[in-house]
Amino acid sequence: MSQHERAYRTPVIILKRRDFGEADRLLTVLTPDHGKLNVIAKGARKPISSKTGHVELFTQADMLVHRGRDLDIAAQVMMTEGYQNLREDLQRGAYANYVAELLDRFTSEGEDDTAELFDLLAQTLQRLCDDDDLRLVCRFYEMRLLDIVGFRPELNECVISRDNVLPEDQ
Repeated sequence: MSQHERAYRTPVIILKRRDFGEADRLLTVLTPDHGKLNVIAKGARKPISSKTGHVELFTQADMLVHRGRDLDIAAQVMMTEGYQNLREDLQRGAYANYVAELLDRFTSEGEDDTAELFDLLAQTLQRLCDDDDLRLVCRFYEMRLLDIVGFRPELNECVISRDNVLPEDQ
């Protein structure tokens, strides 16, 4: 897609949201093709707004984005996956916040090809909703995230001597 399109429709996952002005919300979202974006959802804090329920944290949505001078604007938002368990269970929500924060720290605005990160985050949020071992879900996420962004640790051999790493009893 051209970077100069005035408006485009894209799937998003909402990583962060902050109040902005009197009735707006500033959202940090991850998209598969446009990377991480900061978009403003005008009027999203008004109780009668059609966007109110669709811009919750850790939700996947379909968003129509208009490019603005300083900030992009979310013109339309329709939730596609709510991940309800993340809002109903405090521990699951805390883990979701952790994985979203990690992704936010490992990515920067302007990266275009984030489809693999987008899929990883969507799968992880679904696993956090469904699985019982939340720590295992997060460890898998951490390893895949490090791999995708280029920081994969070497677990099979010593990076200095190239000797195989063998299991040891402690």
